[in-house]
Order: sequence, then C-alpha cells, then structure tokens
Amino acid sequence: MGALLTPFSLYSQFSQTNYIDIGKNYVSQSVFVKPVSSSRFNYNNFSVSLSLEFLLGTQTTGLSALNAGMAYELLLLKAPLTLGFAYLQSHPTRYVNELQYVVLMTWEKNRWIFQIGNNTRVFQLSRFALSNFSDNENLHQKIVEYRNLMYSCTYLLIKPESQWNIWVSVRNFDRFLIQQETNPLPAMGLYFDTQSRIRLFSEIWYQRAGLFNIRVNYFGVFTRFGLIWQTSST
Repeated sequence: MGALLTPFSLYSQFSQTNYIDIGKNYVSQSVFVKPVSSSRFNYNNFSVSLSLEFLLGTQTTGLSALNAGMAYELLLLKAPLTLGFAYLQSHPTRYVNELQYVVLMTWEKNRWIFQIGNNTRVFQLSRFALSNFSDNENLHQKIVEYRNLMYSCTYLLIKPESQWNIWVSVRNFDRFLIQQETNPLPAMGLYFDTQSRIRLFSEIWYQRAGLFNIRVNYFGVFTRFGLIWQTSST
C-alpha cells in the first residue's frame, strides 16, 4: 500500500534563532567569528525563513551570506515530511560570489532525522574583482555546478520529547555551506529547552577537506553557541 501524505499542523508560529560560530580553518588567517540571525514564520503547513550571516574579522567585516527559503510540511508514515526550497548567496572571498539553488526533503522518524536534496551552484566574480580587473574579457563568465547531492543523517541519543538532548550527525551541508558529496561534515551538539519557550544549544563541527582533495578545499573546526526563541498561536 502506498504512503498517504496528509497535513498535520494547523497553527501559526514565529521563531527567532541567534547564534555565533567561532573557529579556524585553512584559509582563515586567524580565528573567525560569524554571528547569525535566522527568522522563520509558520502558518498551517507552510513556512518561510530568512537567515543572515555576518563575518567579524581583521580584514573583512559585514554581511557574508544570506539564506532565504520556503517549505511545506506533510505526514509520511505518521512522521513529519518537509519539502523545502532555498536560495543561498555567500562571499567565500572578496573576489568571488557564490549562488546556490536548493531543493531539500526532510523526514523525522523517532530519534532519526534524514535529509536528502539537490543544489545548483553558480560561481561568479564580485563587483570588487570586476572593478579591479576590468581589462579581462573572460571575467563575466560563470562556473555552474548542476545537480549536486545533499544529504544528512542525524540521531538523537535521547527521546525527542525530552527537555534536553544530545545529537550526532553526518552531512555535507549547513545553513550557509554546501560541500561536495565526498566532503562530509561530522558534527555533534546538545540543547536544553527552558520553561520560557527558549532553547539553548551548543554544537561542534569538523569541516573536512574532502576525499583525495586535502589542499583544494579548506578545512577546520568550529563551535556554535546560540538560542532559539519561539511564539505560537492556534
């Protein structure tokens, strides 16, 4: 018998997530600090979100990435299934802009969270680069990567309805970063739900260089600290 997809939530909710990434990688000349602000609004089964990442450093300071998305939530085998679309824009360096278009499916079952998706990545030179190297005719060309696989597998060590939890995950993407298929991002974290609709969380991530690709992609370790605040109405 085929699986039945049915709506399962009838409410409106707003949530605000704020956190800070602190770490160091192969291309950062010193420890980097990245504050992030993410807002999400849910109505019935539909949601929209906007996330902004800022970079604080000695050489570059300002908005470094943007993530805008929408999603629709269903039930699959009595468990939440979310179909989402997102647009990402980031600036890996002051010379390059990176655009990404994402389709992502998330399924939560008991202590497991599975995600699989696809993204198209576009590289192009920034305005700064174009203004400094305007004599080259090839500067306006774009590099496009089509149909890159996205995946994530997360396991909660304690039941999801617990007030606190610890999780471990293997994936190749984060909110503002999507790696190639051979570049997994091992991570683990913990969270605690307070009595005032606030969740406190802490995470640690290891960004690998990639299989047979040690010096091409940057790598490093970063930690994340933050909180989620949400309101709801029926």
